[in-house]
Amino acid sequence: MTSKRFVLLCIVSTLAACASILAFNFFMDDFGLYRTHQPGERRVWTYNRATKYLFSLKYIPENFDAILIGSSSSAAMVDTRKISDAATYNLSMNGANICEVAPAALNALNRGRMRYLVVCLDPYLTKNSMMKTSELNPQLQRSALGSLFTMKLYLYKLVYTLCPSKDSYRDSWWGYKLLDGRQAARGGDEQANTAATEPESLHIDDKALEYLEKILEAARSRNTTILAYFHPRFKNDGSEQDQAHLEYKARIIRLFKPQETVLDLNGPEFAHLTGNSDFFHDGVHLTAKGGEMVCSIIERMMRIRADQN
Repeated sequence: MTSKRFVLLCIVSTLAACASILAFNFFMDDFGLYRTHQPGERRVWTYNRATKYLFSLKYIPENFDAILIGSSSSAAMVDTRKISDAATYNLSMNGANICEVAPAALNALNRGRMRYLVVCLDPYLTKNSMMKTSELNPQLQRSALGSLFTMKLYLYKLVYTLCPSKDSYRDSWWGYKLLDGRQAARGGDEQANTAATEPESLHIDDKALEYLEKILEAARSRNTTILAYFHPRFKNDGSEQDQAHLEYKARIIRLFKPQETVLDLNGPEFAHLTGNSDFFHDGVHLTAKGGEMVCSIIERMMRIRADQN
C-alpha cells in the first residue's frame, strides 16, 4: 500500500468513525435535544447540572408547565411527580448556587410556557456566585453528539445498569435525587440534630441576588406565576429562628412582589413539619416523607393562586 493510499484510508476511517459516533448519539438522544419525548422518558444518570441544563433546551419546555429550582435542599427527595396540579420538573441542582441554576431556569422559562416557577429558598443558594461547572453554556449542546462527556455518561449508564443499588438517580425521571442509606427512608433524631447544629454562613452574595432577580423577572415577563418557600429545617425543641436566619429572610423576601406567594416553612404554623424527625434525613435534607409533605404544600400554593386568578 502506498503512503498516499494509507493516508486516504486513515482519513476515510476517521470520518466514518466520527459519523458513527454522531449517529449513535443522535439516535440515543439522552438529553432530548433532537426528537420529541414524553415526560419521564429522559432521566439524569450523572452530572446533574450539565444534564439538566441540556434538558432545559428542549425536553423540559416541551413536556412540563412548571419548574422547581433550588440547591440540594429541594433536589433531594422532592418527587414533583406527586404534584398533580401542574407537570412540575425538579430543576434543582445538587451542590449548586443560583448562578449555576440560572442558565437552565432561564432556558426553561424562555423556551416553554411555564405556568409556575417554584423557588426553594435556602442560604446555600445565595451564599456565593462561584461557577463550579464551566460547561453550563450553549457550547455544551455540541458535546452531546460525542465527547468525553458522553463517554463518561455511557460508562455511568453501564455501571448503574449492572449495579442499580449504586444509582442514586435511579428514580430521577422528573429530576429529583434519592438519598442513600436507611436514614433517608426513616429519618432519625440523632442524625437530624447533628446536622441542625452545624454552623452555617448566612452570607448573601450580591451577584447571586442579581441572578435570582433575573430569573424572577424572566418569569414575570412570561406571565408565569411565582411561588416561593423558605426550605424547612429540623427543630425538635420548638425554638424560634435565630437572628441570622431572620435577617436572611428579610433581605431575600424584598426581591418578591406583594402579590407573589412566599411561605416560610420554618414558621410556627409548620411545626408539624419542622419538628418531626421522620421528615428529615439530616438537619436540612428531607426524607421521602418530608418530600411528600413539601410537595403537598407546593400543590396547595398552586391551587390557592389558581383560585385567585
